[in-house]
Amino acid sequence: MTGLHFRDDYSTYRKILDICHIIESELHMMFSKKQLLLLIEKGTVEGLLTVLQGRPIKVDVTYNSKQARRTNLRDSASGQVLVLAQTEINTPDIPPEIMKDLTEAQLGIGEILTKHKVETRREIHLIGYEPKTESFYREYDIIVGGKVWFTIMESFSQLLYSSQPI
Repeated sequence: MTGLHFRDDYSTYRKILDICHIIESELHMMFSKKQLLLLIEKGTVEGLLTVLQGRPIKVDVTYNSKQARRTNLRDSASGQVLVLAQTEINTPDIPPEIMKDLTEAQLGIGEILTKHKVETRREIHLIGYEPKTESFYREYDIIVGGKVWFTIMESFSQLLYSSQPI
């Protein structure tokens, strides 16, 4: 990433918003409310996007292995890509029934964890903006029982979210 980014342990929403305000100040721009919601979200991005778009989100897995996964989250009506996600998978800690759902590549990771009633927490540790692609991004870990199961990098289109009122 060549843009402005911050790496840290953002354990609170306040810290995340503070970093977003620094990015806004440095780049002379403003995040929309949708962008801020997506950056601070600690639940399923697919669920939040469904609410923000007002319709279901299509999960399009473009690459899938036991160690990595690439996914596009698309608007089900327009087909427009809303989020590009790259995931590193820590396979030794993931139960076989969850790995089966991951390899079938029909659901997003958040939906798989919800389906299996897995209690998780998310630690956001990178937030940034990439001027070349006009996108903002974040990286976070999904932690289960004190172990990192997934590290996810998500990229959101600046143009898509900045022009839409919430």
